[in-house]
Amino acid sequence: RDDEGGVRGMEIVRRLADRFEIDAPDGTGTVTTMTFEVDGGACDRTAVDALVASWPRPVSSDEAAELAEANADLLASLVRAESAVAAREELLAVVSHDLRDPLGSIVTSAEALEYVEADAEARELVDGLRDSILRSTRRMETLIGDLLDLASLDAGTLSVAPAPEDAHEIVTACARDLGPLAAGAGVALSHAEGSGPRLVCDRDRVLQILSNLVGNAIKFSARGERVALDVRPDGERACFSVLDAGRGMSSGELARVFDRHWQRDRADRRGIGLGMSIVRVLVDAHGGEIDIESEPGTGTRVRVWLPLAGPARPARA
Repeated sequence: RDDEGGVRGMEIVRRLADRFEIDAPDGTGTVTTMTFEVDGGACDRTAVDALVASWPRPVSSDEAAELAEANADLLASLVRAESAVAAREELLAVVSHDLRDPLGSIVTSAEALEYVEADAEARELVDGLRDSILRSTRRMETLIGDLLDLASLDAGTLSVAPAPEDAHEIVTACARDLGPLAAGAGVALSHAEGSGPRLVCDRDRVLQILSNLVGNAIKFSARGERVALDVRPDGERACFSVLDAGRGMSSGELARVFDRHWQRDRADRRGIGLGMSIVRVLVDAHGGEIDIESEPGTGTRVRVWLPLAGPARPARA
């Protein structure tokens, strides 16, 4: 159609569809193809047939005018929504990036307190303040990292840089980094030792995966409990596992654990509910799989399988 309402309608469809094509062979009419991703879900064929059957009917001038007005409103809403999302992502990226420099200065200054000369009483106070500052800054670094990853996800630029790595070395590094967090929570953190299996992966991203999983295990474990981090070869894959005896999760909580901004405890301000959704994307970016087994009161076991040969496909949002 050449009228303004029809043009707006086609523009809305183009924006909403995952793939939109128009083919107009000479003298044979016009073929419009629209494709919508359904994330592997079942398609109701009866509903689709009913929708298609409803299309070729005469439209009155009043209906056409109403449709044109509705299309104009919908297109304006789409433009506003897209602008709001773009502004949000730009703000996230700028704020997160600009926070990192002063945060690094705070960490450096806090670590320097270790070398300040002081008597025994003052030393205890200085050490306590230093540890408190470092815990807070590490939490801020995690939040900033999650915000930057969120911006990358929405922009479609999150990627992995695979290289040959020792899986046990990554596990050891994770245990070393989170050892102070576990000790502060009164939780015993054990990990596998040795060498191998070797795999092709992005070391920093796999360390990010494990740190998120182990950090959650520590967070939901009571004092005196244990968290175990392990990795073993499993055919052509390496299987990382994180096991705790903490609170566990119900089936309803398991169904939402990978949702953005979902948190089990809404009052918990130690995160913003992005960690597990980012974990899933990073696992997928490596061509891997993740599985969670949990029941209330019995703890949780999370397993991540990564192929030894490296990612089979690029990252996706």
